[in-house]
Amino acid sequence: MDLHQMREASENVRGTSVPAETEEKTEKTVHDSEAAPTAPPKEGGEASSGVFDTVVNIILAALMFLVPVFFIPSLALPFQFAKGILLVTAVVLVFGLWTFSRLKQGSISIPQTYIIPGMLLIPATFLVATIFSGSVATSLIGQGGEIGTFVNIAFLTLLFFVTSLACDSRDRIVRIYLALFASFALLSLLQLARIFIGPQFLSFGVFTTTIANVFGKWNDLGVFYGLVIVMTLVALQMLALRRIARFILYGILLVALFFLTLVDFVTVWFVLGLFAIILGMYALSVSRMVKNRLQAEEGKELNKKKLFLQRIPTASIIVFACCVAFIMANGPLGDFFAQKFDITHIEARPSWQSTLRIAKNTLEKNVFFGAGPNRFHTQWQLYRPDGINETIFWSTNFNSGIGHVPTFFVTTGIVGAAAWVLLFGFFIASGLRSLFVSRSDRFIHFLVLSSFLASLYLWIFMVLYNPSLPLVVMAFLFTGLYVATLVQEKIIQSRQISFASSPKLGFLCSLVLIIIVCASASGGYFVARSFIATMAYQKASLAFEKNDTAGGKRYLEKAVAWHAFDGYYRLLASVNLAELQALLSKQDISQKDLKTEWDRLFGEAKQHVEKARDLDVTHYQNWVAIGNLYGAIISVDPDKVYPLAREAYDHARVLSPRDPSLSLLLARLDAAKGDLDTARNDLAEALRLKNNYTEAIFFLSQIEVSAGNLGKAIESVEVAAKIAPDDPIVFFQLGILRYNNNDIRGAIEAFERAVSISDAYSNARYFLGLSYARENRLSDAIRQFEEIEKHNPDNSEVKSILMNLRRGELPFAEEKNNEQPEDRAQLPIEEKSEETVLSPAKPVSVENSAVSE
Repeated sequence: MDLHQMREASENVRGTSVPAETEEKTEKTVHDSEAAPTAPPKEGGEASSGVFDTVVNIILAALMFLVPVFFIPSLALPFQFAKGILLVTAVVLVFGLWTFSRLKQGSISIPQTYIIPGMLLIPATFLVATIFSGSVATSLIGQGGEIGTFVNIAFLTLLFFVTSLACDSRDRIVRIYLALFASFALLSLLQLARIFIGPQFLSFGVFTTTIANVFGKWNDLGVFYGLVIVMTLVALQMLALRRIARFILYGILLVALFFLTLVDFVTVWFVLGLFAIILGMYALSVSRMVKNRLQAEEGKELNKKKLFLQRIPTASIIVFACCVAFIMANGPLGDFFAQKFDITHIEARPSWQSTLRIAKNTLEKNVFFGAGPNRFHTQWQLYRPDGINETIFWSTNFNSGIGHVPTFFVTTGIVGAAAWVLLFGFFIASGLRSLFVSRSDRFIHFLVLSSFLASLYLWIFMVLYNPSLPLVVMAFLFTGLYVATLVQEKIIQSRQISFASSPKLGFLCSLVLIIIVCASASGGYFVARSFIATMAYQKASLAFEKNDTAGGKRYLEKAVAWHAFDGYYRLLASVNLAELQALLSKQDISQKDLKTEWDRLFGEAKQHVEKARDLDVTHYQNWVAIGNLYGAIISVDPDKVYPLAREAYDHARVLSPRDPSLSLLLARLDAAKGDLDTARNDLAEALRLKNNYTEAIFFLSQIEVSAGNLGKAIESVEVAAKIAPDDPIVFFQLGILRYNNNDIRGAIEAFERAVSISDAYSNARYFLGLSYARENRLSDAIRQFEEIEKHNPDNSEVKSILMNLRRGELPFAEEKNNEQPEDRAQLPIEEKSEETVLSPAKPVSVENSAVSE
């Protein structure tokens, strides 16, 4: 349905579908106290606003079209970051052009609604919270692509502001609507092709799985299609449409429902079902109002064909039935579609319980402005639930809570929470007031209702979920459109400020606008710098994957030159450590050159870790980086270096007291110093925090071997195995000890028991396979490593072992100088899960006290 058809639909329903109220009654729906001069809304044309306003509207429509589908096909380019650059570019352009147009015109028209000051409170609270943040750089801009920074919130607010003021005619609003549906069509065609042809089709080297898409996360796709369904329902129930238009809208509805069944995000089904009920009831209510009024006017029964709304809300009933079916039979239906289309998906985030607990603990110390924007991760490390260490997400450092808005409560405190409550209060009150305002122009009423419900739907998901940038952009943009439609409907007035009639006020407004333009341009400049830095960082990561350390280091140095971010400096320090280790292995180097190069590399590493710490002193990983630096050179000067490393690790433990990996780092440090008793105490603390911590158990067995206590250690673990016969970790520890004691048959027995309890225990399978090989059971060994390869397809060592075993050789036949796995500092396989494997056949729901789907 194009622009002409939608306007024609509007003309067809004027004066017949809604009771025409008198001018006196209409005036009662407007704030009588707001008697400032008003600018009448434009009914259709755009010429009165000038070419600049038209260009602004075209850019807004382009943003609506592009933000769901825009991407740059490169592994060196962060996917969502590209959409962020699109947003920043569009906002800087539209605000600059709109400001120039206002200055040229000599006036500005501002809608008289509390929604605008309510929205302006959001960036204001973010700015103050940033000032009081423990790391201003992190809260101000972060790495550049995070939604919860002050800069990005400010750009989103500017987007709302310009949209609400620039979309001052019906055609301009409709243009943005059409852009959304055009984007929906393109996205659907692309995703349908990839689903039915295969994920390799139009992958661009980036989208390599079935669920990979140009929009964002898989659940984001479900939320977007839910939004399309909401708007389609409003159109079907509120507009008098020709048969072809209704056919097209029902087609859109079916496509969107198909994708919802694939995504199967239960929160979308609940919210969409609620909206379907509300829309159905609203359509029937308005229909009765229309029928009663026309009967009263004509004094006789009406021909039902005259009332296009006098019908059962079929579309709403269909959508509601689908929602109920997938809610009631979520498991079987979800499994069927997941298996049919080979969909594997898992997305975890902190639960409501965890988020509220973190908010409570944070506000006890920082009640007014919270932890600071973009700093939820620091609070997660401080207050994360105890139970999280028993899940597969124990090492995940969550950057947000259950949803964006609850996260903002943590990061901006009680003041920020109050700002969001006020905004939502103003928005919902305005929406409820506008629902039953009767006007003769049904099409404008459709725009009011659809923009309000679309905004409400998106804000609900801002509370219940962590949508990616496209959905956040749409939330602010649709809220701006809603304010614009209120002006078109004459539900609110606009205050016209003339710069000529009030020079002082005009000068002040002009000054403020110019300052904001300059600030937005400056913000765009710094976001662009961070974008370039992130590209360099991505290229560095790709170089490291190819073992190109020198190339990776060059890209990292370029990244920190463009944007100072603590994560980049930490990685640079790691590169310096690798270079130090490589330097020590060189044979053909003089002592003088060795010392010179050592001093240079160590000086660089020290500078990098200290820079990272200074950028964010509250990030525990920056202190870990310092500890790692000194821990790596403890053999050089133990008395001097050990206290520095210990102090850094202890500081990290203060910032992340429930992280068992920090206790393991301390154990390694103490063992390197030769203090095995203290190392055992550190490991005991690690196992107290996470009793299934395989890395700690593995290192404990190495300590017992080096201390000559292998026999007693085996006896104690055998007792533990009798007490806990269903604990795979205990049997893994027993197998490792027996393996180190050359009791290969005993090790096989223990490893087989561990694998029988936990089929996904890759490290147990690894050592079981090695044990089979030592007993010359090569076919059994091959089966174990083939099973490991299924879950670790990129592990080169596993591939090498399989190749050797299939040739009838020992696992490490081609690596004569290879360090044996039992002697390494790290486990050979990075466990995807220490006790369970995620099913490849269906989406995984993670529900407990710590995390939720």
